[in-house]
Amino acid sequence: MKNRNLNKNLFEISLIITILLAILISCQGLRYGNVVEKWHEPETRQIKMMPMVIINNKVNSLIYMPYIVYDNEDWCIRVTGAGTKGDTLNRKFYVSKESYDTLHLGSFICVNNTCDKDTNNRDVRK
Repeated sequence: MKNRNLNKNLFEISLIITILLAILISCQGLRYGNVVEKWHEPETRQIKMMPMVIINNKVNSLIYMPYIVYDNEDWCIRVTGAGTKGDTLNRKFYVSKESYDTLHLGSFICVNNTCDKDTNNRDVRK
């Protein structure tokens, strides 16, 4: 009985790993393309309330702590071009101010290893 459950668990784990690998392999990136849109996102600040549970003997309390999320200014471009499999893709990229100033609509750009996530945020607990 234990052997059957072990085989079943191993099969399920290997199936999940296979599916995850297929998903990761199928994600394709953009290699190069033309700038079709560019814009500037100004600095923003948001106050978010983070729930915090306090357990004190038999009494449970829920309080909300304010967090301030700063999003520094970003310079963004949208690039349309060829993906790694040769098909047409459309992606948004975050670039430096210098790159933003030198790029124009219709400019050809190689976007390998370019940041496509906004990592310019920071959280401050009040």
